[in-house]
Amino acid sequence: MEIGSIIEFDSVEKYENSVKPFFSLPFMDESNFRWNINLYETGRNAIEDLGIYLRVKKGISNIAIPDYVCHTVTDSLKRSGLSYVRYHIQKGLRYDISEIEKLTKDGIQCIYIVHYFGKKLPKDILKQLNNLKIQGITIIEDITLSLLSNDKDGIGFGDYVIGSLRKWFPIPDGGILLTSKEHELPIIPHASGVSKYAYYYLIAQQWKRQYVTNGYKNKENKRIFLDYYSKAMKDLFEDYTIRPITEISKRYLEQCDFIQIAKQRAKNYDILYSRLSTIPCLNLLVERNKNYVPLGMVILSDNRDKLLMYLIQNGIYCNVHWRLGEEVSGYCRELSRRAITIPCDQRYNAKEMNYIADKIEEWFNVYL
Repeated sequence: MEIGSIIEFDSVEKYENSVKPFFSLPFMDESNFRWNINLYETGRNAIEDLGIYLRVKKGISNIAIPDYVCHTVTDSLKRSGLSYVRYHIQKGLRYDISEIEKLTKDGIQCIYIVHYFGKKLPKDILKQLNNLKIQGITIIEDITLSLLSNDKDGIGFGDYVIGSLRKWFPIPDGGILLTSKEHELPIIPHASGVSKYAYYYLIAQQWKRQYVTNGYKNKENKRIFLDYYSKAMKDLFEDYTIRPITEISKRYLEQCDFIQIAKQRAKNYDILYSRLSTIPCLNLLVERNKNYVPLGMVILSDNRDKLLMYLIQNGIYCNVHWRLGEEVSGYCRELSRRAITIPCDQRYNAKEMNYIADKIEEWFNVYL
């Protein structure tokens, strides 16, 4: 059994025909008429293009970002020409709104908000962020870690909503930028051809499907899948051209059942929670909120890297969000050192979740 890593290519029928006239995430519900939508090759494309647009068209020169954020965000902002400062995320992934308000008084024109791992923003924070918006501060919401959550009051309140799609679905690429109809969006540059990254990633997904459907027995299929995945990641960080989403990914998104995917992820998360929450020395970063769907289950361990390797040895491939540098300290430094994200996506069910829980329990009972 192997669990995690990239989501393999799905049945061909899922990519053949669009069955919806528009792209719609759960929090958008039936209010699609309210939104302008851009679909990019990557989330970082969306961030960079929006940053350029805000700088050139809106006269915005700076932005405040949380100190707990992926380096692709900071890299994209640098390429866009926006300068940025960091604000602190407090224990429990809580925003320090007083620090954010002080930054706006000191001249910051834009605030970047991250919806962390399906965690609901408290009402008082939402109220104060909306007040800043009324005062003319531009709010950007990053929903990458909570993409399928459905909270019409808690998601979509900002001027712009941004996110990466590839981590949630069997598609080779995908980034999204939304805004309400009262705002415009940049026109996506149409670079010629599909990138090497998307091409290699799609091949990797197809070979992984071969490996999975053959019961994980053909090691040559796995070797080919990993080889193309390595090529894809290499090209991803060598080519920063802003591109629209590929047609194959767009077709999948226009026909897939987001609601069913969200239900399966939440069900898997709840199985993990019921098992892992009983381990005394294991800390869970986020409890699942109603209508919120996490990317995965984030647990904290002082021996994170050893646990990570142990899970890999047992066929469980997890993510680390994120390995940050010396630019962060305090609570976010602790998260960078201790957090590991356990997969619970729609490919799996109770069998795989219980296997993960068994191995984690074994680690804490035997190896510590």
